[in-house]
Amino acid sequence: MRINRSLRAFIETSGPGSGSVTSVGLSMPAAFSVANSPVTASGTLAVTATGTSAQYIRGDGQLATFPSLTGFVPYTGATTNVNLGEFEIKAGQMTLDITPTGTAAVATTRWNDTNGVSETTLKGGSVLIKNGIDLVARVVNKVTPNTTLTKAGYAAVRVSGAQGQRLAVAYAQANNDANSADTLGLVTETIATNQEGFIMTVGQIEDINTTGSLQGETWADGDVLYLSPTTPGAITKVKPTGNGHIVIIGYVEYAHANHGKIYVKVMNGWELDELHDVAIVSPANNEALIYESSTSLWKNKTIASALGYTPVPTTRTLTINDVSYDLSANRSWDVGDYGTW
Repeated sequence: MRINRSLRAFIETSGPGSGSVTSVGLSMPAAFSVANSPVTASGTLAVTATGTSAQYIRGDGQLATFPSLTGFVPYTGATTNVNLGEFEIKAGQMTLDITPTGTAAVATTRWNDTNGVSETTLKGGSVLIKNGIDLVARVVNKVTPNTTLTKAGYAAVRVSGAQGQRLAVAYAQANNDANSADTLGLVTETIATNQEGFIMTVGQIEDINTTGSLQGETWADGDVLYLSPTTPGAITKVKPTGNGHIVIIGYVEYAHANHGKIYVKVMNGWELDELHDVAIVSPANNEALIYESSTSLWKNKTIASALGYTPVPTTRTLTINDVSYDLSANRSWDVGDYGTW
């Protein structure tokens, strides 16, 4: 028996039976070469691989070259989801398919070619935030009386406090500063009483009735929408006047009964005493706003206080020899000749 590093062969030259072996040969798949085959007397069968470090041996024993990975990703043409578990995907950049299919489930981000941005489905599955366009807040519904808020109603809400580490909201109304100053946005999904949900603070609400019929008005593309001073939670295209507080809620992007769009951008009008260089304390009738150079503030003062003296009335009379003269109308008169005093 002879043994080398490439092949171990056992040649039995004697044993039971009859006959004799005159030579031993070896054949191998194409990936190998065999030296000294056959052996007819004594010798070594030497087997060596014929490939290179850039090749591998296939299951059929043939040599194959490793494919280049340049310009390729490890897995393409998937026919089902690829689940990486808790592992990350890291890349210098990521390109989304601009014509995605399938269902956008919660926590899914995909491209919306109509809006020209990516969108992400938020908790609950009913709100898709347009990344780079929309800002939302997750709040608790505390409106009174207890009412389920809906996207179809797109009520305007204000901050009324906090609950469960979330802002609590109530109906906003432009009838006074307390009900309008903290206006936050419009409801953008169904939120039951004392439950959490999303409201739109900045961005676009789509697929709602924006004809104005819900408000008893007629809306058109481009209309400015204000917080209503008369109806809690309502909005109107009529600019408030008088004691109504001006709070711009947004703009009609598309007036339509079913697929209407409102761009939300709340802008609260300032009260006079909210300006940084105005100090109004207990205003009274007939006071004026007077600039005070010593404090660099505009303050409410009476005219007498501002002038430093009390002005005379506009109508003044002078009585001479029992005759009254109106000084505001005529400042010359004849006193006559009454002799020497």
